[in-house]
Amino acid sequence: KMLANKKAPARARAKAEYILSGKLFCGYCKEKMVGHSSNQISKKGVIFNYYKCKNAGKAKSCKKKMAHKDYIEDIIINECRKLLTPQNIRRIAKEVVKIALSMDDRSEIKRLESLLQKAEEGKRNQMASLRVCKDDAIREMIFADLGKIGEEIKALEKQLEVENARHYVMTEQQVISHLTNLSKGDIHDLTYRKSLIRLFVNKIYLYDDKFTITFTEYF
Repeated sequence: KMLANKKAPARARAKAEYILSGKLFCGYCKEKMVGHSSNQISKKGVIFNYYKCKNAGKAKSCKKKMAHKDYIEDIIINECRKLLTPQNIRRIAKEVVKIALSMDDRSEIKRLESLLQKAEEGKRNQMASLRVCKDDAIREMIFADLGKIGEEIKALEKQLEVENARHYVMTEQQVISHLTNLSKGDIHDLTYRKSLIRLFVNKIYLYDDKFTITFTEYF
């Protein structure tokens, strides 16, 4: 609590970034909740920032009260952190790799590998012909063909290298290592907080006395 109070003035003076935007909804009318800054400034120069239901204050006014930005964000961040147990991390890693593999279309890689195999086979055939050929004119034609085939092989190898790089899939252990590090991050760092929200939160329905979080498919 003391640490939070110590950091509060600095966070309030900075331009507010509402990290729950697009994911936070009113529990009563289901409308989005948006960032709202109060016109009132405290004696210490603190600007009060809130989340406010978009229907609040309209003709069909929603009864949802405004929620203090830092308060509700801190609660959600802590709930996300609770998910990063060793057991959950292992389960997430398996699911992430499974999804990545199911979405990994390698048809272009197979096509390039097939073309490369044919080109290399053509090179071997031309080399075999060159070894038995005695006609200088024909040998020159074979050399020219070998030059073209060599350029084709280099181009295919380069395309294949690029395509393989695009289809890199992390291993389970790599995902586990990443998530383990994530579980130890600085809870006050904005980039870290945004990463947790982006990775784990699907929607949040906020009431005046409670909230409901729907997490991503990993959970």
